[in-house]
Amino acid sequence: MTRALSCREQFQSGSNLKAWIFTIMRNLHIDMVRRRKREAVADMDESDIRDLRVIGPSQFDHLLLGELAVAMDHLLASQREALMLVVANGLSYEEAAAVCQCPVGTIRSRIARGRAFLENAMLGKVRSKGAAPRLEQRAEV
Repeated sequence: MTRALSCREQFQSGSNLKAWIFTIMRNLHIDMVRRRKREAVADMDESDIRDLRVIGPSQFDHLLLGELAVAMDHLLASQREALMLVVANGLSYEEAAAVCQCPVGTIRSRIARGRAFLENAMLGKVRSKGAAPRLEQRAEV
């Protein structure tokens, strides 16, 4: 909130205040995640690495979440962002469109395609080649 208050002169009256603040929060989160990644690698010592080797197997749900995270990483960035805004953070399609600065129909399309990709990925029907994920083409016999 302090960042939003310090940048209040950049807010355009008549626009969506919630989407503007959410954009600031999203950018702060991205910066924080990047910073943590850099710090985590720098902070590891030999004892931390030894401790990682003794971690036992986890539960099935944890494995599914791991598979979901991998599938999310294979989504197009625009689809991942739309899904996170609407599904994970509870924004409306209109609010997500304001954050992404695109039409509402584009958000709906990104979410539908992202959900379809995730469903197929979790069912093992996806292969990834290059930057963009593609669905496998299965011949009907």
